[in-house]
Amino acid sequence: MENTENQKSLVSITAENKKGILARFTKFFSDNGMNIESLTLSAADSENKIHRTTAYITGDRSRVGELCQELEAMEDVYKVINLVADEYLERELCLVKIKTSNPHLSSIMSAISQARGATIFTGRNIMIFQIEAREEKIAEFIKQVSEYGEIETLRSGIIATGLNENIVSYN
Repeated sequence: MENTENQKSLVSITAENKKGILARFTKFFSDNGMNIESLTLSAADSENKIHRTTAYITGDRSRVGELCQELEAMEDVYKVINLVADEYLERELCLVKIKTSNPHLSSIMSAISQARGATIFTGRNIMIFQIEAREEKIAEFIKQVSEYGEIETLRSGIIATGLNENIVSYN
């Protein structure tokens, strides 16, 4: 039997943009024994009245379906999707800042190229790159380039969507 206790789950929550709703979500996951590894929230409509939150959580995966139903029953919540219940696509954005005086700059540039990254800023003493990939690929990339010296990384958190024909409508 598969251990479901500390497995990754991705949950997408579409809700009204109201004060305190994110705090309600984080408290709900914590109260139910889930650890939030990544949490992203952004406007889901052009008027900024509806937000979509993607929560990357670890905990007992066997409970995620039940927790999604409880979340969907919350006031101001429109739709909750357990993304790992089906096929899904996930991405994360990472900014990487390095000193241009780094003697390993050509190796770092090669790693960024292999990760399909892009230079987005070049200053007098620093360069900033961006890569977007799955969480695991970004972690591998950071481990690789950190061997070349001090770097700074900023990660956006995971966003994800199902690979089915369902469209989450906000109207």
